[in-house]
Amino acid sequence: FKYTCEWDNKTKIITNLKTFGDQVYKDLLKSVDAEFGTLPPEPYDEFADENAAIEAFIENQAEYYIVGSRKPIFDKLQRHAECAGGNGYLCLEGEAGSGKSALLARFYRYYIGTGDKPGHPDHLVIPHFVGVSAGSTDVRRILRRLCHELIIATGISDEIPENFEELQKVFPSLLEKAASIHH
Repeated sequence: FKYTCEWDNKTKIITNLKTFGDQVYKDLLKSVDAEFGTLPPEPYDEFADENAAIEAFIENQAEYYIVGSRKPIFDKLQRHAECAGGNGYLCLEGEAGSGKSALLARFYRYYIGTGDKPGHPDHLVIPHFVGVSAGSTDVRRILRRLCHELIIATGISDEIPENFEELQKVFPSLLEKAASIHH
């Protein structure tokens, strides 16, 4: 393309660049459309990034897990998840780097049925690993994500509040509703 422009001696700048600017803008839009398409972007899903980060973490960690001498721990997780005894609480502890995340990632995959055998498709399992993403340590964002996952899995039509105090009230209510649906 040839463009006309002029030098303004008074201001010491090039002027009459509208045709040039219009062409650059048109070419830039054409390049963006060619790479990303012309459809408008899908609305931002605040939970999609968190879920993707958690799934990627699980996928990565599960690969590193080797049952070996940890079979009794794995079996205890299985019994606990199936409500076979205990008080409802389970704490997995160990030294940093000892494989806790790999064990839990592998167990999650196994339990939901993407591991070594069919899992429990009627159970709702919402994985969460602290430190996986920016939102994984923010209690408000964690509660919002858990509420979102409960709503998606059960079809409950409740709204998810932004306010932390309201979330603290809504979350137990959603758990009760989800439990009554998943019984």
